Amino acid sequence: MTVKEEIFPPSGPRKFLFLQGPPTRFWGELADTLAESGHAVAKINLCLADRVFWGTRPAQAYRGSRAAWQEWLRDFVLREAVTDILYYADQLPYHRAAMAVARQLGIRAWVVELGYLRPDWITLQSDGMGCASRFPRNRARVARLAEGRSDPDMTTRYSHGFATEAFHEVTFNLLMVFGRPFYPRYSSDKFYWPVLEYLSWLRELARMKRRGRDEAALRARLEAGSIHFNLVAMQMEADYQFRAASDYPRMADFLSDVITSFAAHAPADRHLVLKIHPLDSGIVDWFRMAGAMAERAGIADRVHVIRSGDLDWYVVNSAGMVVVNSTAALHGLRRAVPVCALGHAIYSIDGLTHQGGLDSFWRDPQAVDQDFARIFFRAVSGIQFRGSFYNAAGRAAAIRGICAHFAPEPVGTAQASRR
Repeated sequence: MTVKEEIFPPSGPRKFLFLQGPPTRFWGELADTLAESGHAVAKINLCLADRVFWGTRPAQAYRGSRAAWQEWLRDFVLREAVTDILYYADQLPYHRAAMAVARQLGIRAWVVELGYLRPDWITLQSDGMGCASRFPRNRARVARLAEGRSDPDMTTRYSHGFATEAFHEVTFNLLMVFGRPFYPRYSSDKFYWPVLEYLSWLRELARMKRRGRDEAALRARLEAGSIHFNLVAMQMEADYQFRAASDYPRMADFLSDVITSFAAHAPADRHLVLKIHPLDSGIVDWFRMAGAMAERAGIADRVHVIRSGDLDWYVVNSAGMVVVNSTAALHGLRRAVPVCALGHAIYSIDGLTHQGGLDSFWRDPQAVDQDFARIFFRAVSGIQFRGSFYNAAGRAAAIRGICAHFAPEPVGTAQASRR
């Protein structure tokens, strides 16, 4: 697919096949709007959670094995004359198979995901995110993709509470687990059993106040002492973008590399702040694990673990941040904070992130080319739509944008836009 094709999808009659979607009303509302726009829509439910969130709309249930899924899906796509496949969580094995089917048959596959730009953005991209993304990693091609685009508006419009997101996630996963009698051969590919993960939250919630006090004390200490520090933005190791788009089997392996390198190569007065992902359930005790690693490396007094606190403050005040491929890095790039990305990320491009390896990053981080960073964000905005999965007005806004993207172009427009 060329750069221009990423922006301008082919015109003509479409039939959209919806696979597993985000755990909100978004999927059904998007399907309804596409149908009202004259497109044909089909849906395959893989588990009870899919069925419940899809509602009473017509759908086909798949109750076969994961091994038989790809061939079954290929037959379904051919029989139903599907032109486009839509899915959320592109690295779910069922969706990787769908991507392969789309390539075999020459049809289009699209991932709909939380935005690279956050909050208030949703990604629509060919094939997948991260390592599966077709987004260019070449400066010249990124610049071409940015042509004619203005800087994205990062004003927050569609906020939602943590409880709203948590409720939908928990509901979806519990329906998936306890609905197994209805879909006995469904394979969720979850890193942890959801029930165990949610039980871990009980322990973590009980510690929240103390964690918050500890973070506030650390921030006061950093401010009062003008202490220089580097920030590490951790991810959930169950996240597909960590599992599929990095060379680390576990988050512990990433932390070990970072702490070992920091101990050997960082300035002696530098501190390291590890920020846990806010949705991490605490099933792994990162405080204890990172503390033990720092103790072995002889830098226990310079390594700090937090789970609360203002991410933007830590980003802006850091001497540089280290990530695997987290979108938190984009906060740093927007503010000209050096970033070292150790995984496969769409922003891991010369001029944006440090290209010299982790050991050199602590003392000689590569500066962000601010002019190119603006170009990059303009380019990324071409695969983003303003909106939210969890806010009603945000869902409506994103759905309008996505449906407009899929609308047939007026006669002559397609040719002109591709010149």
